[in-house]
Amino acid sequence: MKTPNFSEYIKNSFEIVKKNKWLWIFGALVGTGGSFNSGSRISDMLDKNPGQGTQNNLLKDLPKTTSGVLGDATSALSDWFSQVPTFKWVLFTLIIVLLIVMGITIALIIQNWARGALIKGLDKARQGTHVDLKNTSPDGFAYLKRLIGLSLLLGLVVFGLGVAAPFLWVVIFLVFKNIAILKILWIILGILLFIIIFVLTLLLVTIVNVFAQRLIVLENFGVRAAFKKALYISRQTLLASFLTGFINFCFRLMAGILSLVLLAISIGPSSFIAYNLWQSNPVTSVLLITLTAMSFLVFIFFSSCLMAAMNVFSYSNWNQLFYDYLKTDHD
Repeated sequence: MKTPNFSEYIKNSFEIVKKNKWLWIFGALVGTGGSFNSGSRISDMLDKNPGQGTQNNLLKDLPKTTSGVLGDATSALSDWFSQVPTFKWVLFTLIIVLLIVMGITIALIIQNWARGALIKGLDKARQGTHVDLKNTSPDGFAYLKRLIGLSLLLGLVVFGLGVAAPFLWVVIFLVFKNIAILKILWIILGILLFIIIFVLTLLLVTIVNVFAQRLIVLENFGVRAAFKKALYISRQTLLASFLTGFINFCFRLMAGILSLVLLAISIGPSSFIAYNLWQSNPVTSVLLITLTAMSFLVFIFFSSCLMAAMNVFSYSNWNQLFYDYLKTDHD
């Protein structure tokens, strides 16, 4: 397959994103969102330094004090555990497992419904059909079972490789364990090799998933047939798929940077001013904190919309690559 016209992809995708806001809802549910991590400061317990002698005594008594506190806490916790009947622990464990299974099931249903609806909705938008929730939501349900089956199949593949690769590494290590040089070389090269294999496998599974989803939704394939065909397409379009994924990654990265800049602008100045006014003017500081909280909520909404739009943009690019492959395959 020849290298696609990526500038045309980007232009068409932005046009679809701009004209079809309803697709943003599905874009928000496909499960590729981001998160922000905030650092935390740990304050020193001793703000004012005591005298040297007192400090030394504190340090000497600290192990005994700590040991006593931990011992009392451990004893109390042990007594509490022993007082709870075994059947309650079993029941509690079963409830936790059930909740986890329910959460995974609900996530699979929502994400795969959104994926099917988004892929089909983008196809309709490409053909000039009006797209809204009413005429697109049923498409997500129509392909839901097969998309869930595909997710489970790919999950089993990844899980199998995740179990087989460490097992193989250990077996080879045991073979070389009595030969010092080979053992050291395998520890170094084996780890590097399996990291490379893991990354390549992850990329391949991602590409296979992209094409298999579109074969199911746009070509009405079954799960196994879509998986086999997607493997073939992935080999035929490896470079084009890598470049499409790289373009999507770059635009997501730019969207993430824009979100961080907007976060700094929306809460940074007001937070700084509120912090400095806390001692001298607490009323104004509280008002600024309230304003900051409201700004943060607005930012969350805007950032969610931006990420949803980026998901629609990414799916549109993948759809166009799939269309180009179909043209090449049929010629």
